[in-house]
Amino acid sequence: MKPDREQMPLGFEFIAVRPHMTDVIDGVAEIALLLQPEHGSGASLTERDRARGALVSDFTAADYRAFAAKYENFYAVRETGTGRIAAFRWLYGPDDAADERDPGTKLIRAMYGAVYVGKQIGVHPDYQGLGLGAAVVHWTMNTLKADVYNVVLADNEKSLQFHIRQGYEALHSFEAKGHARTIFVKRYRP
Repeated sequence: MKPDREQMPLGFEFIAVRPHMTDVIDGVAEIALLLQPEHGSGASLTERDRARGALVSDFTAADYRAFAAKYENFYAVRETGTGRIAAFRWLYGPDDAADERDPGTKLIRAMYGAVYVGKQIGVHPDYQGLGLGAAVVHWTMNTLKADVYNVVLADNEKSLQFHIRQGYEALHSFEAKGHARTIFVKRYRP
């Protein structure tokens, strides 16, 4: 059975990201760069960061190339007319070793075992508000057929509200790397 694509807006398509897709990976890296916090990943989020739904990371295109080579669960949304990458999501699978610098994934694995962990989701600022974030969450849930755990920064209001609208439930709060964070889970229901 194919994943449900009914929620994808017309003119966009889902793709599984693979290491040879350098143009796709460069598009993902562009989104991540645009969504980086205004004053760096260790700083408090600004109003601009909260409005965009900041990604608190310093990943580069080289990092995303490594992720595409290492992790199977790396997806993007491409605008069909232009080929431009509009959104992306990558996750750790139950058998994937998480980066040891990632306190949220380490805590999730310690508390809930070998589960899917949504590492990042991002929508290019030019495409926000079109439903692409919701579509990629819906599509990956139907592809994986499993619960997905995420960590959200407590002061990232846009991300918090997005996860709640998508049906994620808050499980546990903690602090790491200068930010209060909340572990959320979205339960898979066929």
